[in-house]
Amino acid sequence: MLNILWSERALRRRIEIYVAVAEYAGVQSADYYMSEFDRVLDLAAANPKMGKIGIVPHTRELYPVKHKYRIVYKIQQDTIFVLTVKSCRQLHTAQDC
Repeated sequence: MLNILWSERALRRRIEIYVAVAEYAGVQSADYYMSEFDRVLDLAAANPKMGKIGIVPHTRELYPVKHKYRIVYKIQQDTIFVLTVKSCRQLHTAQDC
């Protein structure tokens, strides 16, 4: 099982998503979203190549919460390095990583 390491950008985005969901749908919904992020990353830690091959070279992508969000990560030795988390409605480019 691989370790999971979040970049500063990914952590910042996670907090922004939490706040936005909490304001819109309540804290319980925001907690659910965060638990889904963690759940799919835990699955990826056990199966690192389970994520779809990413748009950005050398990355993989997971789509938790019914494909509302994109978690972009890369595999580095024994670690899954989370590069960013974003809404699937947002344009995604290499500069986001």
